[in-house]
Amino acid sequence: SALEKCPDEMQRFLDVMTERRADLEGKAMIPRITATELAGYDFFSPCSRSFLAVLASNMTLRLFLPGEEIIVEGELGETLFIVAKGQASATKKDVTLAGFQAGMVFGEF
Repeated sequence: SALEKCPDEMQRFLDVMTERRADLEGKAMIPRITATELAGYDFFSPCSRSFLAVLASNMTLRLFLPGEEIIVEGELGETLFIVAKGQASATKKDVTLAGFQAGMVFGEF
């Protein structure tokens, strides 16, 4: 991408996004996921619509920047993550153990 070819611009972009992330999370500009969308994920497909509606209404959307840690090995976790857009990976000592694409689920469940 253009940002990858310009590392100084990439760093400025990441700095601005880090500063503004708190303002973006939970606001209307980041759409809420619906029960219908959850039903489209294999992990949730067996669940009833009423359960998915309750689940969707209690979800918190979070934005992660490239390279930002989502889960750290050894730390207590109680969150299930759904990759809505983009991708994530599980790494240990710079070795990729698993990759997660849009629609995949990881974390505590």
